[in-house]
Order: sequence, then C-alpha cells, then structure tokens
Amino acid sequence: MSYIGQISGKTSIEEYTQEANKTAATEENNTVITQEGENDEVVLSDEILETLNNYSSELKDISDSDSTDVSSILSRIQALKSNISVYTSQISYLDEQIELKQTQIDEITEKLEEVQKEYDEIEKELEDKQAKLEEKNSEIEKINKQIEKQKEIIENSTSEDEIQAASSKLSTYYNKLSTLYNEKSSLEEKISALNTELQSKANTISQYQTQISTLEDSVTALSSQRSEINNQKTAAEEELKQSMLSVVSEAEWQLVEDNNIDLTEKLENGEPRYIFAQGKSDNLYHIYDMAANSSLARIYGENGGYDIISSGNGNISSFTKTGDGSGSSVFYMEECGSVSEFNACYSTCSPLSFDINGDGVKTSNSVINYDIDGDGTLDKINDSADAVLVFDKDGNGISGEDGSECFGNNTDLDGDNIKDGFANGFEALKELAKQNNLINGKDDNVLDSNDLAYLEENFGLKLKLNGYESEAVSLKDAGITEINLSTTDETTLIDNFDGQGNQLMQQQGATFTINGETREYADIWHKKILSDVEKTADIFSGDSLSFSIGASLNYNNFFSTLRTTASSSSSDNKEGLKEIKEAQRTAREKIKDIKEEHNK
Repeated sequence: MSYIGQISGKTSIEEYTQEANKTAATEENNTVITQEGENDEVVLSDEILETLNNYSSELKDISDSDSTDVSSILSRIQALKSNISVYTSQISYLDEQIELKQTQIDEITEKLEEVQKEYDEIEKELEDKQAKLEEKNSEIEKINKQIEKQKEIIENSTSEDEIQAASSKLSTYYNKLSTLYNEKSSLEEKISALNTELQSKANTISQYQTQISTLEDSVTALSSQRSEINNQKTAAEEELKQSMLSVVSEAEWQLVEDNNIDLTEKLENGEPRYIFAQGKSDNLYHIYDMAANSSLARIYGENGGYDIISSGNGNISSFTKTGDGSGSSVFYMEECGSVSEFNACYSTCSPLSFDINGDGVKTSNSVINYDIDGDGTLDKINDSADAVLVFDKDGNGISGEDGSECFGNNTDLDGDNIKDGFANGFEALKELAKQNNLINGKDDNVLDSNDLAYLEENFGLKLKLNGYESEAVSLKDAGITEINLSTTDETTLIDNFDGQGNQLMQQQGATFTINGETREYADIWHKKILSDVEKTADIFSGDSLSFSIGASLNYNNFFSTLRTTASSSSSDNKEGLKEIKEAQRTAREKIKDIKEEHNK
C-alpha cells in the first residue's frame, strides 16, 4: 500500500477506544486491579474507569476536530500516547499476575507431587499389609480346619491314646490360633491407620488439584484479558503511527512515492537516514534527510538539494532519548513499517569560551561572519564577548581559522577535515589532553603551565581574547597558568541564556587560573542568524502547500490565486499545480540572482 493510502486508510480511534472500559487496568505504578471470587476475576477501579473514559472522550473530541490541523494531530498523538501508557501498565500488571499465579501453580504442583509420592508409598504399604492379612486369614482357616478335625477325633474315638494325642494337638492349634488372631488384629489396626492416612493424603491431593485448576482458570482469564488489552494497545499504536505519519502533508508523501524514497534506509552508522521532525520556521512536521553533511535538511524533489532549517544549523545532537524527556519529538520508520520515536534537540555549534573578566561567559550583540561549524561557509553568529580557546589543526601557523579549530562539537583534532564527533567542547579538550598523556582522568585532571606550553608548541593552543575575529595570543601572555578539566561528563544547558537565542552549556569543575584568580569557562552553543538573502529564501519554506519534502511555499499574497485555481476542481488541479511549480522555479531563480548580487 502506498504511503498516502496508509494515511487515508488509517484506523478510526473509536474502533479501539469504545471497548476501553471493559478491560483490566492499572494506573501508573499503583496496583488497582483486585482479585475477587474463586476465579480471581480482575475488575477495574473507579479511578481507572474514569481515566479511560477521559481518554476516550479526549480522543473522540480530537477525532471530531479538523483532522488536517497539525495542532489537532499533535494533541491526538499525545492522547494516544497516554492511552497506550495505560494499556502498557495494564499488560505489565497482568503479566505480573500471570507470573505470580504460574509460580503458585508450580509451588502447589511441587507439593502435590510430594503428597502424591507419599500417597503412593502408603498405598503400597497398605497393599502389603492387606496381603499379609490375607495370609493370616488363610492360616487361621487352615488351623480352624485342623481344630475341627481334632475335635471330631476326640468325639468319635474310643482310643485313649488317640484322644490324648488329639487333645494335645488341639491345645497347640489354639495357641497358634491365638497368636494369629493377635497378628491379624495388629494388621487390621495398621490397615485402618493406613486407610485413614491415605484418605487424608487423597483429600490433600484433591485440594491441591482444585487450587491448581482454579489458578489455571485464573491464568486463562488473565491471559484472555491481556490478549484483549494487547489488541487494543496494538490498535492504538497503529493509530498513533498513522497520526504521526499524517502530520506530514500529502504532497510530501507524494514526493516520496514519485522519487521512490525508501524511508527505512539507514546511514552507515546504523542510524535512520530519514526522520520526521517539526520545522523551526513553520512549526510543521517534515521529512528530513540526515545524509546531507549530517544536517537536518529538507530534500528538494526537483533539484535533489537540501535546505537547512532557519533556526540553528539543523543538527540533531543525539539519536537517543533524553533522560528528562526534554527536546523535540523526532520519529522514523523501521524496516517492518513501524514507527519509532526519540527526543532530540536542535543543536547548533559549540566552542569553549573563557570568562576573562569574571563576569560570566557572554555573547556580544555584534553579529560577525565566521565559519563556526568548519564546513567552508561563513555563518552569521553573535560574537563571543569573552576569550575563545583555539588550536592549529593543519600546522599552517594560524590558530582558530574556523570552528574546526575551536573546542566544540565541530572539532577536528587530527586535521583530516572530518569532525571528530565530540559532544561538546569539554569533551574535545579532554581528549586532546589524554592523547598527549597530560592527564590521566583520575588524580590528574589539570593542565598546568608546562602542559599549556607543550600544547601551544605542538598544537598551536592559543586564546582569542576578543572573540572569533581577534588575533590569537599565547595563554601565558594572557596570564593563564592552569586549566582544570572536570572529572564529570554531566553538563547543564541554559537555553537562550543571552536573550538572543544562543545556549550556554556548563560543566562543574571547568575552571582556569588567570593572574592568580580562578575563573570559569563554558560552551557557547551559537545559533546561526539568517542573512537578508536567507530570510528572503526562507519565505518559500513553511506552509502546508508543499511540493518537496519540507520545501514549500509560504508567499501567501503571491500564490493565493494559484492555490484557489489548484483546488477549484479536479480537472483544473494538474494545471494549477503546474503553474504553482513554475512560480516556485521562478522564485528560486530570483533568490539565486539575489544571492549572486549579494556576493558581489
């Protein structure tokens, strides 16, 4: 099925929310499911019923609203996530209950096996005693016959010797008979006791079997409830997936199909090439290509180019979720067609800046042209109001030519013109020190005056005292005798710390000594400032009328008539779109001319 077909055929929210109140549930980490009756029936608490009712009502309200409105879709996404969270909690609780009951079944089964073994032993002993009892009865019967025979001799014989002999045998038989009756009585008592014990074991076995049967019925019921809840969760996840995909315009999806773009494609490092994120200039979601210089870039269908977002350089700082849930919601498609999500920040470029005056690391109101990310293109940024630590990567005698010769996320220590991938300037400076065995990361995390002199001699380590465009000077001449490198990797990020959209990253213990006084240094994350030409170009990126992934028209006055034409009728649609595309090409050519004129 096509991407557009997937979106238009997405499952209705009501299909999985209308049965929500019939399921077992939990609220966050608190147990709200209780067990009642012999079958441990799971029932809903009033709190969970209310929660699910609220979710169902919220989802229905969102469904009844304008489904094409991005804010409505985002609200639906949040509601779906909340609903899925409840389902996940339910399933987790039911899994615990199933596991608990299965453990109980295993324990009772083990006891049952022990009692069954005892039962079998008693039964075997009982059979043995009964066999012996039968033997005694048989012996008694034989002796009784001998006694009757001797009695007949005594009654019928006329010989005194015969009577005397019979009488003697009769006495012997009576003694044996008495012994046999005693033995028989003892056996019968033992048999009676064994029967009583056997019956007790049988009762225990029956109780265990009943308990196991009850628990198995409970496991079956819980498993059935789990299956039902899981089906609802799956439906909610599918609705969430379709909602997440629907935040991107159909025109962009059409471009994906027209260009046979595989949204599941991965980069060489295994990370997704294409991601869905909210554009900074228009707040709309677009599909971005991460392969273009590792930047968050919008693809242009016709030219195959890309357009960096207007705020910052578009880099995503990490493909892992932030622990505190901060950052922006970014998602991508898995190979199986599912949608995965992570939180990330639109980051900019970070060089270390040293607070020489002791009034805190600051930026200047002055806007300068400086290649802050080291990609060969000058960027407009707020200058640092403090000193910037720089080095000479290529050995040409000039330190801090661009951002790759500063200490930040664009640092290139080995001079191979490839960013080393440091998370921040603290990490880059530590790595330079480690590579030269100047610190050990344990008891020695200080760059003293000798270390600094060594780094200056071998790597051109210097300081630009008055921002990026100032001349680099020796740290010794600047009065710096020591730089402390923190032993922690934890950082604190202050957003818009200067009121100009830039960020400040601090790390505890990041200090230096200048003229005998201790100061702090920090990482400034500069946002790029759009030039007038770039602002003009940005007019043409931003609203829902999009004919390329993320590149769309927002010049309302100029294109309003064409939009009306494009949407007036199906017969005129293609012609209207053609006119809009032609206007878009004209606009790009004008922008190109403006840039060329500006460069002159």
